Amino acid sequence: SAVPRDLQRAQIDLVRGRVVSGPAAAPARLLVHGSGTTDGTSISLDVTSIVRGLPLVRPMAEALDRSNTFSLATWELLRPEGTVDVVHRLSQEPGEPEPRQQLRLRLENVTSRAAVLPYPATQLAGEVVAVDIEARFARLRANIGSAQVLVTDGLVRQRQVVVGLAGRDAPVHV
Repeated sequence: SAVPRDLQRAQIDLVRGRVVSGPAAAPARLLVHGSGTTDGTSISLDVTSIVRGLPLVRPMAEALDRSNTFSLATWELLRPEGTVDVVHRLSQEPGEPEPRQQLRLRLENVTSRAAVLPYPATQLAGEVVAVDIEARFARLRANIGSAQVLVTDGLVRQRQVVVGLAGRDAPVHV
């Protein structure tokens, strides 16, 4: 079959760089790869970005909110501190009106000062997946006060939190 004359393709084999998420934040390492194709009427897109050691600072939260990747309301609810590793995927199939975004955050030794918690959640470890301004997580581990807590499953959606918890050494009341 013949390739249409107006078909255009962009290929990103591998781009390395740094992300600075705020004036006082240390730079994080960045890798980007993917491709995009258009025939003039529709777009096919698949681009993945990987960021290692991204500081959780307010300017980053605002940028994620502007890009509709992770809502500022969710950020303010969770009040995270520390650094994360991020995988961001931007994809679009021909005929879809908007690209889809998926954000995977790998947490290791992160703190959450969420107001819904009786104490800050420290040494948070696990993975959060955000799609369409909704964050889902399972098997997050943390210390809350003197309790070791396992969040068996959870969902954060625009200031609403639904979680399943298991605790050891102390009761947890949320």
